[in-house]
Amino acid sequence: MAQGKDPPAAHAGDVMQQTVRADRHSSRRKHSVIIFGTKGYLYQLAILTLVCGRCGNPAAHTLRKRVTKFTLFFVPLFPISTKYATQCTFCGAEQKVTREQADQLPAQGAGPGTDQPYGRPQQQPHQH
Repeated sequence: MAQGKDPPAAHAGDVMQQTVRADRHSSRRKHSVIIFGTKGYLYQLAILTLVCGRCGNPAAHTLRKRVTKFTLFFVPLFPISTKYATQCTFCGAEQKVTREQADQLPAQGAGPGTDQPYGRPQQQPHQH
């Protein structure tokens, strides 16, 4: 019975050379890292005297604007979110307001009340 020849066994040196060649090629790949995220900014737009809808006290309320910006490599590029809110300085209650309300509140701060139950401007005593 004739036996076929087995393929020659790979030598340890040949396997090592192939591995080294493969490692050299993989180390040539360039890897890029992009660092991105968000950063929040808080602006105090006004301090208004309003009647708080939670505690009922006529107290100072801060009108704040919170802007969240997209950052690339820690550099803020453009706003992705803008929110407005008032906060009572007496009890700490906070209420979100629309941009239109935020624009109107400083002008109404010393005038008559608004339609919303919370954060109405304090009504001034009627003088004759």
